[in-house]
Amino acid sequence: RNPVNPADRQQAFLAGARACIPLSPGVLLFGMVCGAAAAGAGLTPGQSFALSWMVFAGSSQIVATQLFAAGAPGWVIVLTGWVVNLRFMMYSASLAQPFRGESRGARWLAGYLLTDQAFGVTLARQLDGRRDIPWFFLGIAATLWLLWQIASLAGIYLGARVPPRWLSRSTASPGG
Repeated sequence: RNPVNPADRQQAFLAGARACIPLSPGVLLFGMVCGAAAAGAGLTPGQSFALSWMVFAGSSQIVATQLFAAGAPGWVIVLTGWVVNLRFMMYSASLAQPFRGESRGARWLAGYLLTDQAFGVTLARQLDGRRDIPWFFLGIAATLWLLWQIASLAGIYLGARVPPRWLSRSTASPGG
């Protein structure tokens, strides 16, 4: 088991949540784009949110949305998302040691919550020799997840209100 006492766990969790603050603007904007793209591809609001909740990986969500809109078969969409997310295997291998004493459920949760941002910030903390990695990771990853879901919902509902003419390319514009 991880030898971090409960007070230190809470401190580490809160430090992880605070570490998310500088990442928030990019996460919120990209989450809104992913939500709007899913809604714009013809997914219902429920389907769009389910995609965000189940996949929780922006690059895979964008690819899946584009493939869905193009009429690709389901197996192609799933396989492509899997390939796009193969980098998470390397990320998880890099963070495996601090999670060795954690329960299987905790390790599965960490795998689900793993993102590029959570990995990078947590790895920096791990390289500093900190022992509170699982709790720090949970703090940053859970905060990122919550922000992502809020942003996705905003994108799903606000994106549906964007006039179609704003989304179409104008041949009359100088840069178009």
